[in-house]
Amino acid sequence: MFNFVFKNRADYTFEYVFRAKYYAEQTNILDKMAALPIKENEGVFYGFISCVKTQKGKKVINNVNDIIRELKPTDEWINPFVQWLPTKELQDEYLKYYKEVFLKQQDIYDTNPRSK
Repeated sequence: MFNFVFKNRADYTFEYVFRAKYYAEQTNILDKMAALPIKENEGVFYGFISCVKTQKGKKVINNVNDIIRELKPTDEWINPFVQWLPTKELQDEYLKYYKEVFLKQQDIYDTNPRSK
């Protein structure tokens, strides 16, 4: 979609800010891009990893969970993502939330009964 915008085939696109920054840096157009927050989209969203509902899938998920538990409190885990936030203000805000809220919640799992 970014190519459409910069070739004047579209006026704008919706995208995660870290993806927009990555694209802008890869194409040397960071100075031509603006990122605007969407009021209704405020808040934090979590991603999840899923596997097939088999014994092998459960084993994979358990291994992934163990790895994430070990890595998520480290700078090596969070810094590669934070570097793609476009402003120091967003980076600081994200790190503050990550350290003061997210890490204190311990494990966050999907509560959808179909996932069990």
